[in-house]
Amino acid sequence: MSLLVLVIWAVDAQYRLHVMIATTVVLLLAAAIVGILTLRKARRSTLLRLTRKELENDRALLEEDKS
Repeated sequence: MSLLVLVIWAVDAQYRLHVMIATTVVLLLAAAIVGILTLRKARRSTLLRLTRKELENDRALLEEDKS
């Protein structure tokens, strides 16, 4: 965070707003890309897939016991 402040202060005053906008856009894009990659990797994870199947089986067994 302090590095961003130093970069913004190092830039000439007339360009500071442009630099702030550019750094904000870059950080938001990086966060979105990392978020999408994380979600894709989590959906491909076999551990989560197997856990979901086990939960579905457990729920089906519990619903059978109720009726």
